[in-house]
Amino acid sequence: MTIIKPESGSQLNLVCALGCEAKPMTDLLRLQKINHAPYARFCGDLDGRPVNLLISGVGAENMLSAINWLQEIEVCDNNAWLNIGIAGHQNLDLGQLVLVHCVSDPESTRRHYPPLVVPYDGVSRPLKSYNKPCTDYPQSALVDMEGSAFFTAALRSSSPELVQSLKVVSDNQLRDPEQLTAQGISDLIFAHAPAISKFASHLFDLSSTSFSTLPASPGVDHLHLSVSHRHQVESLLHKLSVLNAVDHELLRKFQGTTTANQVLRVLRERLNSVIPALQ
Repeated sequence: MTIIKPESGSQLNLVCALGCEAKPMTDLLRLQKINHAPYARFCGDLDGRPVNLLISGVGAENMLSAINWLQEIEVCDNNAWLNIGIAGHQNLDLGQLVLVHCVSDPESTRRHYPPLVVPYDGVSRPLKSYNKPCTDYPQSALVDMEGSAFFTAALRSSSPELVQSLKVVSDNQLRDPEQLTAQGISDLIFAHAPAISKFASHLFDLSSTSFSTLPASPGVDHLHLSVSHRHQVESLLHKLSVLNAVDHELLRKFQGTTTANQVLRVLRERLNSVIPALQ
């Protein structure tokens, strides 16, 4: 198998805590194990683009150490990061695929809010990460042991929209997590492997779209934007371009603007209209 190296510097990093969580994706993408220590790592490609899959081990410390290790040996810009694994929830159905839109650590005040700029029309919930298995499920939130550490570590080298997490509900008030087996966990994630792969591909699209490929201020050349406003315009255009929402209608709206705030309002209104609503 040929290991594809990134030409533009960006790559997709999939991160799982357990080998049984990773197996559905390594099988689907036919990833090849390339080293055994200190962390299991698999490489390959998704639609011809380079992919790493890293197995961290259970717990926040293992997650932090594993990502730090990968960042040291694979120094790249604009990497996309996707955490894939199981989580508990009070009342969601077992096997439900869930996108994380907020992650917190009850032991601290740390919060992360990953922007939803990837097409997604499924269920989304907040996630709370504990330092030990939790069966006292907080209302509405998923629970795990690694999510907060994943975001903390991955965000050191990538922008917030490139760091995302998909969880599959493995336990709830009716099913104790102690009943889980490695095969059962793999089966839960395997059922969603194609959907996870599709989400990962869209996330990869986002990582490979550089600001430098976009016009700095299309249609607003008549305005003198400050450095701060220009950066905001470029950031919003970057997200809209990934969603294929930069069109002639949007550019026509620019023509009637007279201030930077008006331009930003036009862009934010368009972004709010095209981003899928969370369920």
